[in-house]
Amino acid sequence: MHKLIKSTVVYTLGELIPRLFSFAFLPIFTTYLSSSDYGIMSYTNSIMLFLYVLACLALNSFLLRKYYEFKTEYDRKRLIGNVSIVIIIFNVLILALAFLIGPQLSKYADLKVDFFPYFSLSILINFLEVFAIVPLVIFRIMEKPTQYVLLNVGKNVLPYLIIYYLLAYHHWGLMSFYYGRLFVNILFLIPLVYITYKHAIFDLSISLIKEGLKFSMPLMPGTIAYLLMSISDRIIMERYISLSMIGIYSIAFTLALGLGMFIQSGYRAFEPEIFKKYGEEDFSNFIEGLHRIFMFIVFSMAIAISIFSKEILQILTNGDFVNGHTLVPILIIGIILTAENAILGSIAIAEKNTKLSMYSTLVGAMFSIAINIILIPYIGYFGAAIAYVVSFLVMNLITFRGIKNKPNGVNYDLFAFLTYSILSAITTIYITHLPWHMAYIIISKTIIMMFSIILFIKLYKFSFREINNIVIRPISKYILTGIHR
Repeated sequence: MHKLIKSTVVYTLGELIPRLFSFAFLPIFTTYLSSSDYGIMSYTNSIMLFLYVLACLALNSFLLRKYYEFKTEYDRKRLIGNVSIVIIIFNVLILALAFLIGPQLSKYADLKVDFFPYFSLSILINFLEVFAIVPLVIFRIMEKPTQYVLLNVGKNVLPYLIIYYLLAYHHWGLMSFYYGRLFVNILFLIPLVYITYKHAIFDLSISLIKEGLKFSMPLMPGTIAYLLMSISDRIIMERYISLSMIGIYSIAFTLALGLGMFIQSGYRAFEPEIFKKYGEEDFSNFIEGLHRIFMFIVFSMAIAISIFSKEILQILTNGDFVNGHTLVPILIIGIILTAENAILGSIAIAEKNTKLSMYSTLVGAMFSIAINIILIPYIGYFGAAIAYVVSFLVMNLITFRGIKNKPNGVNYDLFAFLTYSILSAITTIYITHLPWHMAYIIISKTIIMMFSIILFIKLYKFSFREINNIVIRPISKYILTGIHR
């Protein structure tokens, strides 16, 4: 467990550093860009996310799962090589098809965002982004979190510096974001190809490709459904509310994803461990301990971000963007549910129950689209936030019911959700709007936050000694002694 926590620390740094840059540059970007500009960025980023995951064909999950079944170096490298071949070929087809039908589709749909230059540049960026998929998986399966972090940080931090240069000194406005990301992806292309080439053997195996597609294809409908669930809110909002309101929603989501950063870091660390330990006698105990520690930290971070969301946005943004603080507590409920889903989904894949993941995501996507269509015309971006929460709740209920190795302690999560919901609602609706001096409001919120964390400690049956032994001490020691392989 200590090794897992150490890996999580490293992966967290890899997620934290780009996120800190994102937050640090928010005051600068919101000075040069309007909320409408952010709306355009949010919309094109949603399409990029869809194309990026589609281009993977879910073969990254196959690579991660199958790698540990092979025992020889040749078989493992051949696996990497075959997965790389399929992903690259499919990505080229997507690029060609996007430019072939994209302009006509954009005109037919009468979108507020033009295909040229916004969507066209986004598609090129996505094409180059895909070359990082296999190298990042390689560093995960070889348990090299430091190399993973260096690559991830480099690809995600450097664009901010270039974007700032283009914004501040050349006044390129919104186009700075697209050209900055395009330049960095071109810069990283050769190193990414080299990393893949170094760890792969390109000995084409039709049987291995068929096995990979047989594994991943049941995941694809679920993956596509998950993407539709993630981007349907922006697509539907584009029809009913202004790009400025979409920009505010995007900023609120960015803050909520501060918690998602930790969740993704933990997921990248514990997913390979779940696959390796699956089938062992102590698997249930491992899952129970993982679930207890992970969800305690998630809820503690969630209440802190939610309670101080307005103050954080006042520091990082200005003008209309601050209004997004009322959305953050709702969005964070959805983010918490993704943490639960990360554990449940990993267990389902370890059990090779990919159809369960597909089914749960399909149903979740249907709920998301339906609720977005019903609520957004009446309550705007609040409808999108509610749809996000409900869709992940439905997914988790289905997945929990379908897996065999159910984690203990889910009942504790229900009480933690109740605690979070009540206290964050009191803070957002009442305390934030009290006619008090700012210092008194901050003190009141801090007391509520500490009270919540103490409740979570009691709820998950932690002792302070246990927290120190399994979390604080190893993390502190690992940071102080440096990050070593």
